[in-house]
Amino acid sequence: METISAMTEQVTAHASETYTSSEANQKSVASIKELVDKIKEDADRLKAEG
Repeated sequence: METISAMTEQVTAHASETYTSSEANQKSVASIKELVDKIKEDADRLKAEG
């Protein structure tokens, strides 16, 4: 029983770490998307001016 409890604790800790990493990745992707959208807007504006 102790082994199962220890394994459950390890799986739970790993799942928590994975979830935290996933949240950080989602924030990074959102930030990069904002930058890419801004670059596209700037490129479209320059193309229209040029």
